[in-house]
Amino acid sequence: MHAETHWRVLVIHKNSLFAQAVERLLEGRTGLEVLDTDIAKEDLWKAMERLRPDVVIMDRDDPGINVTDLVSGLLRAWPPVRVVCISTSQPKVEVFGKWQTQATQIEELIDVIQR
Repeated sequence: MHAETHWRVLVIHKNSLFAQAVERLLEGRTGLEVLDTDIAKEDLWKAMERLRPDVVIMDRDDPGINVTDLVSGLLRAWPPVRVVCISTSQPKVEVFGKWQTQATQIEELIDVIQR
């Protein structure tokens, strides 16, 4: 992937600590721009229309989010988007889009997003 590639990342959450942690992990990374970290699930569809992210990151363990329904809805409405589900209870990251994969460390996550 070329250095000029720029990925727009949207973080959705119900826990601001999750969003802050993701934002800190991604800040300063070349080619990644965190669009917003204050998007509640209820505002997601409006934010998707307004911001048009390339990547959506969410907390897989958030009890208020039905991850399966949300991921499939996002991929139906915005086929090119990549959805990254991070588990806060186990060292696991799942990425959904045209392909699916998993990562266990932040460097793997960055590589997966930018593929």
